[in-house]
Amino acid sequence: MHLRRRPATSFLSYSQVSRPQLPGGGEEEEEGDDDGPPEDEAASEDSEEAAGPAAGRWREEAIDWQRTFSVGAMDFELLRSDWNDLRCNVSGNLQLPEAEAVDVVAQYMERLNARHGGLYALLRIVNVEKRRDSARGSRFLLELELQERGGGRRRLSEFVFLRLPGARAGDADWDEESPEPAAAAPSASARPDGLPELCRPLRLAWRQDVMVHFIVPVKNQARWVAQFLADMAALHARTGDSHFSVVLVDFESEDMDVERALRAAGCPGNAPRPTRTQRDPAEWVPVPEASRELERSAGLQAGVDAVEDASSIVFLCDLHIHFPPNILDAIRKHCVEGRLAFAPVVMRLGCGSSPADPHGYWEVNGFGLFGIYKSDFDRWEA
Repeated sequence: MHLRRRPATSFLSYSQVSRPQLPGGGEEEEEGDDDGPPEDEAASEDSEEAAGPAAGRWREEAIDWQRTFSVGAMDFELLRSDWNDLRCNVSGNLQLPEAEAVDVVAQYMERLNARHGGLYALLRIVNVEKRRDSARGSRFLLELELQERGGGRRRLSEFVFLRLPGARAGDADWDEESPEPAAAAPSASARPDGLPELCRPLRLAWRQDVMVHFIVPVKNQARWVAQFLADMAALHARTGDSHFSVVLVDFESEDMDVERALRAAGCPGNAPRPTRTQRDPAEWVPVPEASRELERSAGLQAGVDAVEDASSIVFLCDLHIHFPPNILDAIRKHCVEGRLAFAPVVMRLGCGSSPADPHGYWEVNGFGLFGIYKSDFDRWEA
């Protein structure tokens, strides 16, 4: 919150403070006042003041705004304790100030056109996300719509890093390079004005066509399974994206044939059959000893083990989720092999609400949604 400071131009003695009056009703109240004329009221106030302390009439000191308020940048994430997240479901991400987003985009467009000879013009800022590092700077995910000179429109989604002056350039995990090919050495800021320098992080490029596997354990939830498969089929029809698959880990469901439902749904991908937790010769997958009860952790592990491509993304999720049309791109943008994993926050809808008319609260405690490259998942498991 920003406060605009104004100098104190005057101060009042206690006797000068009058009673509040309704707008436009001051004259009527004076004419119809049965308690006595205004002079009597003023006299009574003076008499009360005279009976006060002998030190004399009390006066307010001029307000020293510099002393009373400390106005400046506040690190909300640093000051916020776990109590907010664990007990207050209205806590969530802070909205990035528009001026900051526009400034970063302007710097990026300047560097981009300097390299490509003014080839691109900015049409629209689609989205800007910020991840702050108080010691080194801030990482941004820029999603822009550009107009290519003599060509069509282009959609750009790229990570950039705004390094603070004097911050070390990088380490084994986070090296940066400047978008300028002839920039100075990254050991110090190349800007003479001492402002943060815009850089491009190394080894932080996301893959646009990487395969995404939705891993879902199920047991006796026929209606929710049918709804989930219908949503996945609609996602494929709307986006035309075939680089995803659905892996259902079936804990001996008795209310539906999960395998038949998955085949009939027509979901894309290279895993057109469910993974079963019992050792069926036709559908067998090496998993821990089967259980008749739903075990989410064992089911998720079985689903991940069924994925053979280590360079693909496994997205651990639940049936009771309505996914937006951009869910696949959102997963890919926030998953970088060996670097980033994705744990989105979901909105829990209130009774009677729907995605078209959402009312509810952010489930900041988590809902078990997690996207990560299978190679990273296997490495952590080991």
